[in-house]
Amino acid sequence: MLQPRIQNMSSFLVSKQLWFLLVIAAVATITQAGTTKSNVTVMTIMPGGVAKLPCTLEGGMYFNRIWLKNGIRVKLDRHRKINKKGSLVIRSFDRNDKGIYVCKTNKGRIIQRILLRYYKGIKGRPLFRRFQSEVIRVRVSVVNKRVKFECKAEGTDPLSYHWLKDGKPLSGRKYKADLCKLRIKNLVESDAGTYTCVASNVYGNSLCSYRLLVVKNPVIKPSLQPGFPKNTPKNVGENASMECFDLFSSQMVHFRWLMWLTKPNKTLEKDVYKLISNNNYTRYFELVNPSHYESLRKDVGNRFLSGVRMNLYNVTKKNQGYYSCVMCHRGGCAVNTANLTVFQYNGTTTVMKIKPGKTAKMPCIMNGLKHFEPNWLKDGKRVEMGWKRKINRKKLLVIKSFESSDVGLYVCKSHSGRIIHKTILQYKDHPSCPRSAKLICACRLDLHTSAM
Repeated sequence: MLQPRIQNMSSFLVSKQLWFLLVIAAVATITQAGTTKSNVTVMTIMPGGVAKLPCTLEGGMYFNRIWLKNGIRVKLDRHRKINKKGSLVIRSFDRNDKGIYVCKTNKGRIIQRILLRYYKGIKGRPLFRRFQSEVIRVRVSVVNKRVKFECKAEGTDPLSYHWLKDGKPLSGRKYKADLCKLRIKNLVESDAGTYTCVASNVYGNSLCSYRLLVVKNPVIKPSLQPGFPKNTPKNVGENASMECFDLFSSQMVHFRWLMWLTKPNKTLEKDVYKLISNNNYTRYFELVNPSHYESLRKDVGNRFLSGVRMNLYNVTKKNQGYYSCVMCHRGGCAVNTANLTVFQYNGTTTVMKIKPGKTAKMPCIMNGLKHFEPNWLKDGKRVEMGWKRKINRKKLLVIKSFESSDVGLYVCKSHSGRIIHKTILQYKDHPSCPRSAKLICACRLDLHTSAM
């Protein structure tokens, strides 16, 4: 009886030792798996594309990620950032972004290795952009100035560039060719010609050309920006302004504004400079006082345009007519004309007294027009539409739950800016005013109305 018990105890001890050894082996395996190098994932990205580099642990555990590129920590900015899922996102991918990226935990454990490669395209000869390869672009420059040409190609590396002038290799110190860029300093008339960039690789070559024109003493006729000044409609008592801009000029220009006494034509516009210089213009137009001028600078993306604005204050019917912006230099004059229309409101101003909490409805009817979009102003500011203020099908401005902030002068205008109707909204026996204070309330409303 004793011997079987001893055998059972010995087998129990052996099994316990085996379980202990298995646990130690499992822990060693897990530790070793965490310290061993993971496989490298290869990703090829198109130029200008977006690269998303994942870095996740099994089970979706959250941890602080550290990204390295070629052993150097990645700086996060607009070009590189980490999204909500922990992936490193690289936008506008280019050649500088290629390399080996490593994702680590804050304790140094490597989670992911990714090799980013730059897509070099289909094997073949280098290719320029379409507008560079198919069109010979023309550049105009002035003597003693400098010019720069650039033709960048995409294709299988290695790429080589060389420049030609009129089909012959460039020679001389004044030409500085740096791969796809060519710089020419101190231009002379003999530098005019066709410059061609030849990009080559083992599969062939492609061409990109510029035609250079060099002028000695350019005298170019001035040119104003089309569409300026613009036809301007205003009402009596409002302020009007017109603008014009110099589109391109290499000379010092002089701006003048004039008001025509008669309807202008092309012949008169051509003779404006002669009429001003000979003082024979009084029967055709009047010169606007320069005190109404204001200098302008307009940003059009790659450069600034200089111009002048003419301001007229409290216009009347006498200010209505044609106005011309004249820009002159020694190369000639440019004239653009626009019309200023001044409307005079001959209607009456309606006074409406509304009780607090009630609904106000103001009409806007234009004779001869059934379908038009009215523009409503309150004390000179545009009325914002919403649940409280809206325009119904009959073109009436409806104001619900009338209150103190709704008191004021309402003006209805057409799309062209002409005043159609004026309405003054006032309180009618405000219930919160006691009888002894009615005169004070009425006085405040009268002051508010007179200020408008």
